[in-house]
Amino acid sequence: MTARTRIVVNPAAGERHVQLSPSRARVTVFGAGRGARELQVESRGDKRLTVVRGRMAITCNGRLSVLEAGEAITIAPGVEHAWWSTRAGELCVEIDAGPEAFALPHRAARRGRRSGVASGARRLTVRLAS
Repeated sequence: MTARTRIVVNPAAGERHVQLSPSRARVTVFGAGRGARELQVESRGDKRLTVVRGRMAITCNGRLSVLEAGEAITIAPGVEHAWWSTRAGELCVEIDAGPEAFALPHRAARRGRRSGVASGARRLTVRLAS
């Protein structure tokens, strides 16, 4: 028996989210400027973003990078980051992170977690892989 896959489609945001496992998701956005544009910070564990199709801009602690299909970036805990599509059309990104990275903000708040920027010193660890 195969595990169930959760698929969320949001036509208003131009986004499709497929939860592949508790720690992996595939997000597809349609249109230039679409994606996770609001700054976010993971409090625990690295987050790895791999571009499957399209072209992605990402900012990590204010530093802008552009990734093409097949390239990946690993973001360390505590690093402010946001990502979005640089072109019209489709951007498909696979996200590997801890299960808490995929929790909805209201669920995290109910569990007593703070949302937003993590406290403490920030360090930037960005590794590009092709």
